[in-house]
Amino acid sequence: MTFSEFKKFLRDMVKECLGGNVVWAEQYTAQIPPPCTTLKLKDTGFPIHPVSILKDGEIYYYYECRKILEINRYTAGVSEGAGMVAGMEDTSVEDLTILLLYLQSDKGIERMHQANTSILQMDGVRNLTAIEGVRYKNRAMLELTVNCTLEYHEGEAAIYAPDAGTPPESGGYFEDVEMEASYE
Repeated sequence: MTFSEFKKFLRDMVKECLGGNVVWAEQYTAQIPPPCTTLKLKDTGFPIHPVSILKDGEIYYYYECRKILEINRYTAGVSEGAGMVAGMEDTSVEDLTILLLYLQSDKGIERMHQANTSILQMDGVRNLTAIEGVRYKNRAMLELTVNCTLEYHEGEAAIYAPDAGTPPESGGYFEDVEMEASYE
């Protein structure tokens, strides 16, 4: 899986859960109306010494890769009150909390397994709602640690995902266990 494919995988996972527009913050785009989500990957460095494996007479190098995924969620809010606009409730924190629950669900874990990656929560969801210029902007931010393995061979680097597309049930998980002895 190339870096571009890996970024698409991360974007698709967030979009599947939150919906709306999901863009990489590094892209130059017009301001997107809310609800929208921006993503940004931050490097945390690589280990100096890789694991080297000889396959078919050629050396492949594997590096543990850890990045920080910053997710910002912008929402328009929803009206409070019984049919009357008494104020706008900020839903950005709730949206990112739902994303965290999705990542911990069976479906989220299965998607990460297929890409040979793990996504872990660093801190809680931060409410960054504020007045910017002349308008009120509902915003929440979440940072996650993304772990994967980089494979380097003959000048090319890619995310190592040997079992991509393999369902977890064929990946060695226990489905049923029988005990022969009973302990009381």
